[in-house]
Amino acid sequence: MAQKKTIYVDNSVSLNSYEAKQATLRAVGTYCNVWIVDDYYADSATGAKTTTAVAKKFADKFDSFYPKITHIFGNESNNIIYSGYSDDSDSNESILKKASNDYPMSQYSDTGDIVNIVLYDIGNDYGKESQCNVLGYFYSKDYFSKIDSTSSVVGYSNQGKYFYIDSYYANEEPEMTISTLAHEFQHMVNFGVKNIDKGLNPDTAYNEMLSMLCEDMMAQELGLSDSKSVKAERLPTFNTSYFLSGICEYRDDDYAALSYSTSYGFGSWLCRQYGGATLVKNIMSNAYIDNDSLVAAVNTVKSTSYTFDDLFQQFLVACTTASGYTHNQNADRNETYSTYTYPMTAIDLWGSAYKHGTYLVENQETAAYDKSAKTGPFLFSNAYGVALHPEYGITLHKLGKTDTTGSLSLTFTDTGADCVTMYVIIE
Repeated sequence: MAQKKTIYVDNSVSLNSYEAKQATLRAVGTYCNVWIVDDYYADSATGAKTTTAVAKKFADKFDSFYPKITHIFGNESNNIIYSGYSDDSDSNESILKKASNDYPMSQYSDTGDIVNIVLYDIGNDYGKESQCNVLGYFYSKDYFSKIDSTSSVVGYSNQGKYFYIDSYYANEEPEMTISTLAHEFQHMVNFGVKNIDKGLNPDTAYNEMLSMLCEDMMAQELGLSDSKSVKAERLPTFNTSYFLSGICEYRDDDYAALSYSTSYGFGSWLCRQYGGATLVKNIMSNAYIDNDSLVAAVNTVKSTSYTFDDLFQQFLVACTTASGYTHNQNADRNETYSTYTYPMTAIDLWGSAYKHGTYLVENQETAAYDKSAKTGPFLFSNAYGVALHPEYGITLHKLGKTDTTGSLSLTFTDTGADCVTMYVIIE
């Protein structure tokens, strides 16, 4: 294999335009090649320029976690999707599945079946006022055969298995960036298992939830403490602003990070209740996607007959201090690869590690039942109303305490939207 090659990389903060750049192979692992775009190579790491030592670290880490992740999530596809395939009688999903079978990467990719990790300044934004702040990504365009077109993203396909990692963050935040690589690897595997092999098209929220669960169960392998893990990244935002995105919603706007937090808030609870890595293994291997996939996996692992609404109700209880369903227990460890047991440790949503962050809604603090409460999911007073988001959006309101006799009277009216369901939780 050539030590140098031309690789298409993004060149603006919008990540939607590309240019061909020369890159040099700087590290080779069992499962990966690590390339550094020549413009961003130096003998010592500084700014967005990175080194062979950094490339070697990424190769070693990827080799370490690759078999552990594939044991749970499955394997990425080894097939190229032929972009010129067309058959109007078939669905897009069927075309995707059938077309790939005739184009093995071993024959149609210049890097064969191996994964390529490319280090450079993502967004070409280092030192500039406008920043994209992207640590890394996977883009399925590279699974398609390249076409001679500048109007289609497939015109910039690198025809192989590619991840893109920001060289500045690789230097300055290596642990977080390697965790991002594990997150993105799940996306590559998911594309192969669900899209290519099964001809399905998962929702973004479902896919992102699985990538964060990958980070969760691999945190120990990646050498991340809770304060550096996906828990610390997502759960303070969940506690503060869960009501700004449904748990199955993906906000494709400036507040997309809120959807990551709600998806992880739900997924992390689901794993701690219903089987940890074994649950995720069932989610990935079953013939479903989205909520159907989650329900089927839970019912398979635990021999239950729950609906998604049943699981949603249990999750609501977990968002209060009522006894029963909770995040605050270790997930089962029924899966092992070598000596690794995929730990997913207990989460105390009311712990100081997950205290509220910045309130995004004007006057939100004044709407709190208890303005001094800074941990746990935000509780509104009964007098305050906020619009529910779609796809299982939530608002939590605390109504009060019983009097000394232990009685409390609640009065309900039948006004409001038909699609809204109210649950009363007694702690």
